[in-house]
Amino acid sequence: LLGKYFRTAIEAHAVFAREAHLIRTDLSLHIGRGIMIKSGATASDYYPAFDAAAERLAKQLRRYKRRLRDHHARLRNQAENSETARAFVLAPVDEEAESEMMPRMVSVLRQFPFSQQKPGISYLALHPVSWSEPTILERKFSPGLRSEEAAEIASDLLHDDYAYVFDAYWDLWSLNYDHQQWSLRPSQVRFIAQGEDFDEGTFQETGHIQVDFGLDAPFLHEEVSLTGEAEEHVRVNVHKLVDFTIKAEKNTGASGRLLWSESRENLAQKLIARLQKVQ
Repeated sequence: LLGKYFRTAIEAHAVFAREAHLIRTDLSLHIGRGIMIKSGATASDYYPAFDAAAERLAKQLRRYKRRLRDHHARLRNQAENSETARAFVLAPVDEEAESEMMPRMVSVLRQFPFSQQKPGISYLALHPVSWSEPTILERKFSPGLRSEEAAEIASDLLHDDYAYVFDAYWDLWSLNYDHQQWSLRPSQVRFIAQGEDFDEGTFQETGHIQVDFGLDAPFLHEEVSLTGEAEEHVRVNVHKLVDFTIKAEKNTGASGRLLWSESRENLAQKLIARLQKVQ
């Protein structure tokens, strides 16, 4: 299978597991430079499960090989036509939307107040085609990377049908209920850039860039009695959230922003209501 598309691989793995009355096969292929191709399938027996997973893996390999070949062809053509072609490698005219994904993400990350305790990008993942497909690249970073460094790694596999996940931390005030003490603690934030062909164009509903702040508890603390100290810490957390979203919209060319929670309630209204209580 691999020999049809690449000369060799660093390593390959096949995992079989029983799920009720079915067999699950997961295949992973490490083809170099941190690039991991994964696929999975379920069937009634080992052989058809493996064959189905292998066929999905082959489709990903063909897609990656084709894009790699097209990318090299563009490089050759640009090198022949201009001495400064390298400046345009990531922004060819016929792929303008694709080329804007990483610059757009970096511009958002530059507005983000990273944690002083856990600075930088701590995790990067690439999802091909849809969220139901296995990731083809996952990397953890300790210490965290600068936004530009993480985006450069993601740019090695830049496609309109991919989604790119960046994890980072910022410091929020949190209450230790056992000791009733407040402290600044790192809280994870997830940034997601979606290509326009990813997951059947879901960006039209969720936007090109999504920012998942996690639970809304650090910003609302609805269960906490509003003492003077609690009011101050809630106010600081909310202001940090609002300040970031305003800067992200103002300084990144965003056409708009929407704050919402998993409960589908309007988070902006809940934040305003909470701030009114602490003022």
